[in-house]
Amino acid sequence: MDNEGTTIVVGGGISGVACARALAGAGRPVRLVDRGRRLGGRMGGRTLHGRVVDLGASYLTAGEGSPFAPVVAGWVERGLARPWTDTFAVAGPGGIERTTTGPVRYGTAGGLRSLVVDLATGLDVQLERTVQAVTPGPRVDGEPAAAVVLAMPDPQADRLVGTPEGAADAGWQPSLSVALGWPDRRWPADLHGVFVHDSPVLEWLADDGDRRGDGAPVLVAHTTPALA
Repeated sequence: MDNEGTTIVVGGGISGVACARALAGAGRPVRLVDRGRRLGGRMGGRTLHGRVVDLGASYLTAGEGSPFAPVVAGWVERGLARPWTDTFAVAGPGGIERTTTGPVRYGTAGGLRSLVVDLATGLDVQLERTVQAVTPGPRVDGEPAAAVVLAMPDPQADRLVGTPEGAADAGWQPSLSVALGWPDRRWPADLHGVFVHDSPVLEWLADDGDRRGDGAPVLVAHTTPALA
């Protein structure tokens, strides 16, 4: 495969796809590669019992006046994204303590990964390709490229360029994501999501049916880094 003259973007999450889209829009030859079978990265999910569940990112926001705001507005207009809520609960050892308000969070009917797929429409995408090394030149697994973009968490990028292990781990913490389903909804309709403090197990809980808009009796829990 002739990559010379082409920018290679490694990583098929929202940042990698947005980067590739910007390069293509500027008339630059670009190819996006990802090791997975599908695009999405941390905006990916799993299909459980015939329904997509968002297990990574819980929502997206768009600051007023940001270049991202028109993109989100376009997704809303086409029915790909929907305003979810600006209010979440805060819980502690004794249960729900209060609510907190912030920017509007957006959810999606088809899962957050659907937004990444939409943004990648028309791009040169190569899936199920695991890049082993990026070396000076630059070269991707020995193949020359005009430039290389590593659109991934720092620890993963460091492994590709040969940085000593652990050099970029600071600030990155693990979490386990758990999908929980019931025959019917058994919690308040205005729960939306819950930030949890002072728990050795739980850090965040999202009402997946509420954010997706289908009312499914599904919650998604993110554990603390210590438990993970």
